[in-house]
Amino acid sequence: MKWWSRPWSRYLVAGGTSFLFNVALLNLFREGFHWPIELSAALAFWGTFGFSYTMQRRVVFRSGARVAPSMVGYGLLALVNSVAVTAIVTVLNRAGLGLASCQFVATGVVTCWNFVAYKYLLFRTPRTLHAGAASQHLVPGGSNVR
Repeated sequence: MKWWSRPWSRYLVAGGTSFLFNVALLNLFREGFHWPIELSAALAFWGTFGFSYTMQRRVVFRSGARVAPSMVGYGLLALVNSVAVTAIVTVLNRAGLGLASCQFVATGVVTCWNFVAYKYLLFRTPRTLHAGAASQHLVPGGSNVR
């Protein structure tokens, strides 16, 4: 499938899958286990956080980036996103836009910048060669020279 070879296609599928995973967890905790809504929502959020991180890292960007630094960055970006969504929804709603429209715009903005942040910052695979190593040439019968 050619469309699956593109990171943005996988990104959208991973986002939709994460949403469904969140809804499933929320319903399992609340309706299945009859846990309080506050606990159910919090556990569903954090469960989905881990699921979504794994999907972005492994499926979308197929990254070999180290787990700890990329997860810390993912968490920090989630905090930034929370502030940004709150600000965007608040400003647009006070300007007269309906809540659903505000959320749609905020989600679109965050989705776009997250893709860029994930691809170029969080889930880029570290280079295996040092900058100078790429310019070395093997001399037949000799040694490496620059």
